Amino acid sequence: MLTEGLISEAALQRVLAEADSPQVRNWVLAVLAAIRERFPRCDFYVLNHSNQSEDEPRIYIGIGVRRPDTASGRNALILVAKNNTAYLGFQRKGQFDEKYRGHVFTERLSAEHHTDLAEVKRWLEQLDQALDTDDRRALQGEARTVDDYLSSDSAMPLAAAVADAPSASTVQPSLNQILFGPPGTGKTYATIDHALAILDPGFMIANKGDDEGARERLKTRFDQLAKEGRVRFVTFHQSFSYEDFVEGLRAGCDDEGQLEYRVEPGVLKRLCVDAERGASAENDPFDKAFERLKDRLESTGERIVAQTVRGRRFAFEYVGGETFRIFPEESQEQKFPYRAALGDIRRLYRTGDKSSMHNASYVQGILQYLRDECGLPEYVAELPAERERPKYVLIIDEINRGNVSRIFGELITLIEESKRAGRKEHLEVTLPYSKERFSVPDNVYLIGTMNTADRSLAGLDIALRRRFVFREMPPRPDLLKDVLVQGLNIGQLLEKMNQRIEVLLDRDHALGHAYFMSLKDDSSLARLELIFRNQILPLLQEYFFEDWQRIGWVLNDQNASANGTSPFIRRPQSELNLADLFGSGVAEKLTDQRWELNHQAFSSLASYQNIVG
Repeated sequence: MLTEGLISEAALQRVLAEADSPQVRNWVLAVLAAIRERFPRCDFYVLNHSNQSEDEPRIYIGIGVRRPDTASGRNALILVAKNNTAYLGFQRKGQFDEKYRGHVFTERLSAEHHTDLAEVKRWLEQLDQALDTDDRRALQGEARTVDDYLSSDSAMPLAAAVADAPSASTVQPSLNQILFGPPGTGKTYATIDHALAILDPGFMIANKGDDEGARERLKTRFDQLAKEGRVRFVTFHQSFSYEDFVEGLRAGCDDEGQLEYRVEPGVLKRLCVDAERGASAENDPFDKAFERLKDRLESTGERIVAQTVRGRRFAFEYVGGETFRIFPEESQEQKFPYRAALGDIRRLYRTGDKSSMHNASYVQGILQYLRDECGLPEYVAELPAERERPKYVLIIDEINRGNVSRIFGELITLIEESKRAGRKEHLEVTLPYSKERFSVPDNVYLIGTMNTADRSLAGLDIALRRRFVFREMPPRPDLLKDVLVQGLNIGQLLEKMNQRIEVLLDRDHALGHAYFMSLKDDSSLARLELIFRNQILPLLQEYFFEDWQRIGWVLNDQNASANGTSPFIRRPQSELNLADLFGSGVAEKLTDQRWELNHQAFSSLASYQNIVG
């Protein structure tokens, strides 16, 4: 019996009461067996089981060391089952960040995306090789099973809450991930779930479900986080550049109408600055002092006079973005003013580092003015212990549509997990325009989406590929299994077409389920006709480069006559005399290559039934 030595059938029924999917049940058992094979002495125990809650049914199985007469244990792995899915994650506290982040096993495995047991075993093998002696003890118990705890009089009941029970947030998501798959598989749609799993995992777990209001609740929370600036969204395209993403020069006019260029931060740099602060402008002392300075400039309408550390007087004004203009008192006839960068002032305040700083003496002068006149306190290097820097997410849609080497530039190195600010191997670079020292904080998460059918995929930089975790999002015909159009099963229709496409092309050019999701609300034949005319057929034309014969094979048109139905694509009804068109000498070398759409088939249920076969 598969459950022998792992968990009894009775306990399994209690523990996986909500996971009525046979696939999830079998996956959980197979994973437990693989763990027992790799770590034969580890204990299996239920950490928390909300059996009484219909709103949030989930279970946690701890894998580690725990005595039956205690309520807490030393967890090494955690297996979570909820809403007919399950995942396995590494769950060590303390030194986990420094010692293990960057290893492949820090990413959780899911029943949805890691059905191959060999992949689970490789994951466990890599974990086994990376564990140090201390953390290896967390997998050296007495080979207890879930039953040892359920049957213990002193053990907590399943529905009881454990004080130190882990939450979904303890299974750390990757800092960089890309959702990839064919068009129409819901990659952009899924970014909301992935972002919430990072920013608010508790809310995500509590509200994830198949009910009608679940998606609305998740989207509302996502929009709220976006308004707070915790989520940013950008779409890459052929014209998107480093200047848009990191920083660049932007043309503008000064007060006298003269053309000038300012250094403006890009999408990622602005996000990193906010994430590095870890606080909004209302709480950051530098930003509060800077706001007072701007109010003073606006109220007087005049330049402010300050002095350098050597006592040289100068006037300055803020012109927006990152730029201050400097007017030295001893050089009043100078035609063009000097420049000082807001980022340099902030960096000097926090680090005292003046290296690679443009016009450092004036930067120091403005910083001193902020201290003397705007209430800027001395910098406190550490945030209070009770405050944790919030996480930030940048969603990059169509990441492979841009020239990623040019867009990321030197940040290809900085986004690597081990090179992030706050890590032992962290790196900084000097940005080319502002000359600021810059690094990417470790509370910035990047989520990209990538269309595998897009032919610009080949241009994706290999350096970027190895710094991202790739999560495949294949078509899900099972989501359409209950969608019927006059008795025609749409899930079977999609599955059959994709099987033919995989044979004729590859799995990267399959059709996504999203094209057919509107049939859940309107399952009419007219809606199905619109989907095929406006979306499916044009996509097949692109896939097969107008090879109408192969398109017909995908639609099973070659068997339409035998099944007594009309094909979607057919030879023209009107015949041509090729000799009259080209002459007999050429005509005998030609074959009529004309094809045309059979409009009658698009409104015929029998033609769609023929696709299924």
